[in-house]
Amino acid sequence: MDEIAYYIFNYCSDLLTKEEIQAHKNLLVQFKIDSTDNEIQKDMMRRRWQSNDENVLKLLENGSEEFYKIAVERVFREKPNKEFLNFCPKCNALTRTPKAKQCPKCYFSWRKL
Repeated sequence: MDEIAYYIFNYCSDLLTKEEIQAHKNLLVQFKIDSTDNEIQKDMMRRRWQSNDENVLKLLENGSEEFYKIAVERVFREKPNKEFLNFCPKCNALTRTPKAKQCPKCYFSWRKL
């Protein structure tokens, strides 16, 4: 997942569809399933947390990277001015969060501006 997809999925979830949110949740749960050795826990996570909705599974059929790419493209089509993104006023780098006031690349701070 690239930094823009990470930003959108973690800070701008209101821009995502219900299916996209659930597909992202499926990917997170799958990561947890893959990192445990306990078969009972794996089964419980699959039953309780993963969606079997065919629309959600269809979003994930080409892999996680393709899913994130398509979701970000859809958000940008619907919000072409990208006002939900927080960019550094000096170097135009994407900040870590929507409320950040310091650039992670050039370290410019605009707290007092």
